[in-house]
Amino acid sequence: SQKLLEVLSIATLLQTDAQHNLTDAVGVKLKEKLVEELHIGGEVPPYLLRVDSPTRIRSLCNELDKFPDKTTSILSKSAYINMFSRNEVVRDGLSDRMGEVAARFMSQEERDELAKLVIRHLDTPDFVLHCPNRRCGEACEFCPTKCLNIGCDVCESRKYMAHHADSCGYKIVDCSNQCGKKIVRNKVKIHLSGECELRDASCPFRGMGCPAVVLAKDCPQHLADGAGAHLLLVAAKMDEHNDQISDLQTLVKKLQFENASLKQQILQSNADRERDIDAMQKHLNKAKKEATIAQKEAGKLGKSVRQLQRK
Repeated sequence: SQKLLEVLSIATLLQTDAQHNLTDAVGVKLKEKLVEELHIGGEVPPYLLRVDSPTRIRSLCNELDKFPDKTTSILSKSAYINMFSRNEVVRDGLSDRMGEVAARFMSQEERDELAKLVIRHLDTPDFVLHCPNRRCGEACEFCPTKCLNIGCDVCESRKYMAHHADSCGYKIVDCSNQCGKKIVRNKVKIHLSGECELRDASCPFRGMGCPAVVLAKDCPQHLADGAGAHLLLVAAKMDEHNDQISDLQTLVKKLQFENASLKQQILQSNADRERDIDAMQKHLNKAKKEATIAQKEAGKLGKSVRQLQRK
């Protein structure tokens, strides 16, 4: 039942525009396609007949997971899916969309009835998930039963409810450290890692060098008993930091000296380069003057040669 709502909601998200607007036409069309995917009343594929009923149901659920991508149109892929990844689309809008789809297109009652039809179809003739007698009443071991744990919305047949209870995340369980607290199963890790008084806890001065690991409830006493030792650890760590600071200061002074030396070398190099440029410019000017004089002399010499030729 929940799987039907989930895959239909994802399909509508991938079919709608960037504003997530869902029209009746899109919703109804996708619902019809989803019901067709269930193959209610049709022949069970031969490969499914070779496995048990629970495996058939799991196989169908795996196929339903592919439904949203199978129904995604070319238009929505080019206009929307390429702009936002599939995971982002589903993550950002799935919760609200599931509520909308449940209200407009596929109610809880309708989903439950479809799920029952699917189970009857795939479980026949094994009858391990449903009763062959449809009017056996609430005394039947296959009678739908809601989980009694607060917050859990699972509905199983009475026959398999005990199995669900063994793994229900909303079941109240005892702390495995035997601290006396009762916790919802899906919050056990949080309790054991940060709340349980009987969990192992490192000393708050671990960063200063204290290797002690005590029970969380004994941590205050450990701090009180080891106040002097912790103070020495802090003092030692401060000395270590002071030595590091002193080394850094020495390094900074060395770098400052080297920086000043490099600056002086650069200034001297610039001065030498400017002096060389001035010298080269003077030589160039002198060469230009000599070239001008030589040109004039050549002109005079040429004039004299022409006069001699005319004589």
